[in-house]
Amino acid sequence: MRSEPEPSRPAAGSTPPGGAVLVPPGGGVPTPPRRVHWAGAVAALGCRPFRAFWVGAVCASTATWMLNLTVPLLLYQATGRALWAGLGAFAQFVPAMLGSPVGGVLADRLPRRGVLAATQLVALVVAVVLALVSRAGTTAPLALLALVAAAGAANGVQTPAWQSLIPQLVPARHLLNAIALNAMQANLARALGPVLATAVLVRFGATAAFLVAAGANVLMLLALVLVRPRPTGARAPGESMLARLRAGIRHTRRVPGC
Repeated sequence: MRSEPEPSRPAAGSTPPGGAVLVPPGGGVPTPPRRVHWAGAVAALGCRPFRAFWVGAVCASTATWMLNLTVPLLLYQATGRALWAGLGAFAQFVPAMLGSPVGGVLADRLPRRGVLAATQLVALVVAVVLALVSRAGTTAPLALLALVAAAGAANGVQTPAWQSLIPQLVPARHLLNAIALNAMQANLARALGPVLATAVLVRFGATAAFLVAAGANVLMLLALVLVRPRPTGARAPGESMLARLRAGIRHTRRVPGC
């Protein structure tokens, strides 16, 4: 007589559909499904220096994206030509790309918090000057491009110091989580900045948008005042900046994946 096959049983420790409680093979104590501990996803924020830095970083990144939206719009309104709006975007991102290698050298030679404070001060001055220019109503396209290029260069210079400062703010066990949270704040600002800029532009105009961006830069400067990074080891031997740049280019060409 042909016997019917026994129904398959879920493996021990697995979670069946619906999250039902599992009974181990052979009986025993049922195993409840594991719960996800979301606190671990933000564990690095438990470190006060990193928490202050992270909040300030959200503000500074949001200010950058507000400028990225407001300046091209202002250029288009002043000239009536889409070409100038494109040049505004070009002036923001190309200096940032070119400034990053210089920022890497500065992050190796100087205190990283000081580099960040200097670049945020530049961003603050640019935002205030843009607000004054917008308020005066004398919008010179070339002057706007120069201001935006200065802000873009400062943003590029600060990026290496920004990323290399994080290990000085958290214990080693929280480093990966801090890096993930830093990426999250960049994406959060990428979404928040244009939305906030649009709301302020529609209700109050470009001058107010620049002032809000300046206020966000002030918050980042205050966060840097509160942050006390752990000291790093001895700095590399003194070389010229040009020699460091050449060494970095050689390393990038020599090491695959860089």
